[in-house]
Amino acid sequence: MNNKKKDPYNSEEIFSLSLLNPKYLFTWVGLFFLFPITKLPISVTHKLGDMLGFIFFLLSKERKKIALINLKLCFPKLEEQEINSLVKENFKNIGKGILEMGIAWWSNQTRLQNLITNYSNKEFLVEPSKNNKGLLVLIKHSTHLELDLRLIASVCEMGGMYKPQKNLVINYFMRKSRNSYLRGVVSNSQSRKGILWIKRGLKFFYAADQDYGNKVSEYVPFFGHEAATVKLPGDLAARGLKIIFADVKRNKFGYAIYLHKFEQPSSRKEFLIQMNEYYEKVISEAPEEYLWVHRRFKNRPEGEENFYPHWKKREKKREKKRNKRA
Repeated sequence: MNNKKKDPYNSEEIFSLSLLNPKYLFTWVGLFFLFPITKLPISVTHKLGDMLGFIFFLLSKERKKIALINLKLCFPKLEEQEINSLVKENFKNIGKGILEMGIAWWSNQTRLQNLITNYSNKEFLVEPSKNNKGLLVLIKHSTHLELDLRLIASVCEMGGMYKPQKNLVINYFMRKSRNSYLRGVVSNSQSRKGILWIKRGLKFFYAADQDYGNKVSEYVPFFGHEAATVKLPGDLAARGLKIIFADVKRNKFGYAIYLHKFEQPSSRKEFLIQMNEYYEKVISEAPEEYLWVHRRFKNRPEGEENFYPHWKKREKKREKKRNKRA
């Protein structure tokens, strides 16, 4: 590990006995079966993922409700039958994504390179930066996000952020994997450290398409609705930092990567509008591959009704816990 505080480094992930707690038994059993599945041809893995996702579709009533609400809000022109069909396909893609997570964790570099069917505008990522400034690489919460990160980062050294998982076994393997191919990995509560590394030249992954709370966001249109949009990318863009978007689409033979360079904005708000419009574009191209089971419109502008009334009480309890920790 690099001991220079200002240089990117990874905190070592150490195996602990707490991971062997009986409550994680089913997680270990799942990983036992996941490992050999990830070694199968990608077409077979995708078919098995469809089956797994269909099981989730039948069992995950709460997440299904969230996906339905989100899709109705974002695609109001679709008929009810089309929305229901899209929800089912989305869950199949989530099933694929769980198996693809294993591919990201346990595949060698040769296998990964063979899965990349196209990598357009690669020069946006690999070209030397001016004045030794870093680069912010925006990504979306796709159903195959874990694999996206590893595929995109296959061409250069990059850092990134992660959200600690409640399941400590999953958290262990996720961090262990990311530490193996990223340099400069921080949790979502250590964003200042990530910003410092970006200023020192690091190319850094960041997903700006979820609701991170009103304190760090401002309301910007997203699929025709005001959405709490994290301000950080807009602030960095307004200060002159180069920002690109890396989009990954799944296909029959693997994954295609498309890079897009954003125009330099005149203000933070201008960039956030431009950013959300591009999120809309890439999501609309393959909506079944986007993670619709999270409450993107969780917070609302003053006076607007909650889009997810069923989860309002639970959110108040969580907010109290967050305030206590703060």
